[in-house]
Amino acid sequence: MSESSTTKGILLAVLSCLLWGSVFIFARFLLGSPSKIDPYSLVFFRFSTASVMLLLYARYKKQPLLPSSWKQFYGMIKTGIFLYWLMSMLFFIGQRNVTAMTASLFIESGPAIILIIWKIISRQKTTKIEIIACVIGFIGSMLVLNIISPNGLHLTGNPWGILCVFLSAVSWVIGGYHGKDLMRGGSRITAVAWCMLICALLDLPVLAVMHKSLIFPTAPSTWAAILGMAIFPTSIAFVAWGEAMARLPLWQLNLTQNLTPVFTLVGSYFILHEPLTAWNVLGIAIVLGGLSAAALKSKKTS
Repeated sequence: MSESSTTKGILLAVLSCLLWGSVFIFARFLLGSPSKIDPYSLVFFRFSTASVMLLLYARYKKQPLLPSSWKQFYGMIKTGIFLYWLMSMLFFIGQRNVTAMTASLFIESGPAIILIIWKIISRQKTTKIEIIACVIGFIGSMLVLNIISPNGLHLTGNPWGILCVFLSAVSWVIGGYHGKDLMRGGSRITAVAWCMLICALLDLPVLAVMHKSLIFPTAPSTWAAILGMAIFPTSIAFVAWGEAMARLPLWQLNLTQNLTPVFTLVGSYFILHEPLTAWNVLGIAIVLGGLSAAALKSKKTS
């Protein structure tokens, strides 16, 4: 893989993380107290809307709208299940039972650690620099999110919520594993659109079973938030992530997610005027250090 392709992959992954930083803001607004929508309906509206947008964009770009083969369609099903549907469902359910900081830690920093553990268990080659980079990024994210502070460790939420968010990170890694092969060929925009459409269709039986717990959105501000989530941290972010998948090793791709809480924190400081502590700054420096170690690994490999 060329150095220019790797650089483009890192930039696309960073763009995805920047956009995913807004997921927590949207989710907090929509799923907070009082809830404006339930998690099951949010998954359906988010991905059904995004899939339609991407298919219309693919048609505008004169790209094929259907999978090129049954093999590709089967890959879309596997990726749609783990990377989109199961990950989102577990994450939104878990976020109702844990703080946004705890949810952010697991879903944005957990995959890199989980992937390293997976490689060790499956006896795949794992270098010291990979492990060091992932651990550094994970610790830095804990500082960024104020989970580690001078007053100790602050991991709040009930065990069920923490388990759901942790499993969503596991699902993300499994989906990323299947998604890499899917994103190597054909139209990536079409592939992402179909994965999202499959995710929305998988959600329909859940909506039927949970019909008594559904909260149908009515307020214009709620629909605006759903549309914003469908456009920025979904349509654009997942297409960019799909492009990055084809250019980066999976462990390094997931490591870039440590930047999402950094973007969230910096945005909160400048936009919402939330405090930025010295420990947060130290965490940002550590996260960037972990990413630098990952870049060094890529440079040596090239």
